[in-house]
Amino acid sequence: MARATDAERSASLRPRYFELPFGVSGQRLVRPDIGLVSMVSRGPEHSYGLDVTILDAGDLRLTRAGVTLAHRVADQRGEWYLSAPGWAPHLPVEMVEPMGDADLPTSIAELVLPFRRQAPLTPVAALHCERSEFVIRGPKREVRARLHDDRVTVRRGGVTVSRYREVTLQPVDLTRKQLGWLTEALQGVGGTRVDALPPPGSRLGVPASGLGRWSGSEWDTGTDLEGFVTAMVTARLREWFTADLALRAGGQQDTTGLTEVLAGLRGELRGLAPALEPRWVEDVDEEFDWLIGALGGLSPTTSSVVKAPAVLSSQRYLRLLDVVVQASNVPRLGGAGSAPASEVLAMSVQQSVESFLKAGRRLSPTSPPADWAGLALLADQAHAAALVARRNLPTWARRVDKRVRRLSDLLPGCVDPQLEVIERSVDELGPQQAFTAGRRYEQLMIAQSRARRELLSQWAQGQTRLRAATRASW
Repeated sequence: MARATDAERSASLRPRYFELPFGVSGQRLVRPDIGLVSMVSRGPEHSYGLDVTILDAGDLRLTRAGVTLAHRVADQRGEWYLSAPGWAPHLPVEMVEPMGDADLPTSIAELVLPFRRQAPLTPVAALHCERSEFVIRGPKREVRARLHDDRVTVRRGGVTVSRYREVTLQPVDLTRKQLGWLTEALQGVGGTRVDALPPPGSRLGVPASGLGRWSGSEWDTGTDLEGFVTAMVTARLREWFTADLALRAGGQQDTTGLTEVLAGLRGELRGLAPALEPRWVEDVDEEFDWLIGALGGLSPTTSSVVKAPAVLSSQRYLRLLDVVVQASNVPRLGGAGSAPASEVLAMSVQQSVESFLKAGRRLSPTSPPADWAGLALLADQAHAAALVARRNLPTWARRVDKRVRRLSDLLPGCVDPQLEVIERSVDELGPQQAFTAGRRYEQLMIAQSRARRELLSQWAQGQTRLRAATRASW
C-alpha cells in the first residue's frame, strides 16, 4: 500500500467546518466497523454557555471591515476579544485579554482606532453561545478526532434576529475513509461544509452582512466613473490601512511605506480633479500635504518615526481618514458618475494637456516667476491625469505622459527660488555683501533666462507632438 505524502497527511489534519440547522438534534458520530467506536463529552469544563457582547460604532464600521470586537463572559469570567483574520498579520486572527476593568485595554483600542476613527463604541448585539465539545475514540480508547458544536442565538435591540449552529471537526488520527464518513454524516443531517466559519459580526444581519468594499472592487474599460473611482480609492485605502496597522502593531518603524501610499492617493485624486467636486479635492489635498509633512515627508527621519504614534492618533488624521473612507463608498463626483470611466479619464487628460499648452504659449523669457510656476503646476496636473488614465488606457496615456514630460523636464531652472531670497535680503546687507549678492543674482538670472529660452525654443515642436498624442485613438 502506498504511503500518504506529507501534503496528504497535512490535509487530513486540517479542521473541517460545517454550518448546521439550529434545531437539528445532536448526532452521534459512531461507526464501530470502521474504527469509530465512541463519542463522549469532554466534560463540563469544555461544554459551557458563553455570553458575547459585540462592540462597534452605530454604523457597524468595524464589523463591515471584517473586525470583531467584543467582551465575553463564561463562568462569570470576563475577557476582551478581538478577531480580524482578513487583516492578519497586522491584526490578530484571535486575541483574548482578561477583563480587568470596564475600559477597553489600550493595546486593543489602539489597533481598532483606524477602523473606529472618531465614532464612539457601543454594544450593538448580544450573542449567547452554548458550546459542547466531544472526542471521537477508536477501539483502544485512542482519540481519533475532536468536535466543537456551537449553537448561537443573536439578539439586537432585545429582539432575536438569528440563530445558527457551527460545527468544527478537528482530525487527530483519522483514515481517509473515517474522515469521509464523518463528513458525509454531518452533511446528511443538513450540514453544509464551508471553507471557514464567518466572524460573529457577519451574523448580525443588515447592514453588518455587507462587508462594505474592503474585499476589493473590480473595474474594466466599460466601468462607469463611479465604479472606477470607488475601486481605485478602496484599493488605496486597503494599502493605507495596512501601512497604518504595521506602524501601530510595531512591526514596522519606517514611515516611508505609509507616506508613499498617501502620496500615491493624493496624486490620483489630483489626476481625477476635473471629475470631482473642486472644493472637496482642494480640502483633501491640503490635508494630505499636512499629513505627509507631519510623518516626515517622502524621506522620513528618525524624529518623524518618533512623532508617528501621535500623528496617527490625532483627531486631524482620523478626520481625514474618515473623509476618504466616506468617499470610497460615495465618491465625491462632479456629476459624471454614470459616464464610462474611460471617456471621462481621456477627456480629463485632454483638458489638462490643453490648459498646460495654452499657458505655455503665453510665456516669454521675461514673464513673471508666478506665470512660470503656474506652468509647472499645470504640467503636474497633466501628469497626474495621465497617471490615473493609465489604469484604463495604458498605451494611450503612457504616450501622452511621455510627451508631457519631454516639455516639463525642461522646467527646472525656469524659476530659481534663490533669486527671491536674494531680493528679500538686499536691505539687510552691507555694501560688500550687497555687491557679492548682486553678482550672484546676475549669474542666476542669466541661468534662469537660458533655461526659459531653451524650453521656449522646443515648445512648438513639443506642442505639436503632444497634441498629436492626445488626439490619437485610445
